[in-house]
Amino acid sequence: FPSHDTADLVYVDGDHTAKGTYEDGLLAFRLCKPGGTIIFDDYGWPHGESDITQHPRTGIELFLSDFAQDLIVRVKNYQVVVQKKV
Repeated sequence: FPSHDTADLVYVDGDHTAKGTYEDGLLAFRLCKPGGTIIFDDYGWPHGESDITQHPRTGIELFLSDFAQDLIVRVKNYQVVVQKKV
């Protein structure tokens, strides 16, 4: 991929830590065209007894907060679907 604005759809499902998910979100944002869609998987992943700071939800929430002015949240369930503003 070139450095930015190349994809209409970016699906984030890899690292299941908060930090890794946030970093994946940053990369996804760079790759996504204005008007494009980013889908985060595992937002609703059960964390059980694990440390919530290591859960994908924490990284996704931080990403959504940091980029709130640049995104429209379309779905927030087990997956989070956002549209990058034009």
